[in-house]
Amino acid sequence: TFDDPAVPRDAQTVYEGIISRMEGQEETLLILDEVEKLPHFEKVIDRLFLYRHVDIYLSGSGRSVLTPALKKLLPGRIQPLFVFPLSYREYLSGRMGKSSHLNYIRMMPQSQ
Repeated sequence: TFDDPAVPRDAQTVYEGIISRMEGQEETLLILDEVEKLPHFEKVIDRLFLYRHVDIYLSGSGRSVLTPALKKLLPGRIQPLFVFPLSYREYLSGRMGKSSHLNYIRMMPQSQ
């Protein structure tokens, strides 16, 4: 994640680090979180698309990842997927199973 201060903020350094880790791999799944915090990240992604054995997933805050520059560099190679936060009911369904979350809500103390 580019939220980590230890991660370099130089696009060339990041690119070279990714390439060095990909060497010898048949396939690579690359997930870059908060990628918009890397200046010129669009150029790094464009260069990485030259490698056919890499799947790239970008995540970030809001719509900032889908910059006009990225859309221009990667036409037809980008598929946005917006993930929204769970509601409390959805959270409980995943945490406790679909049938038990209603029982849990019923057992919760009522506000006075």
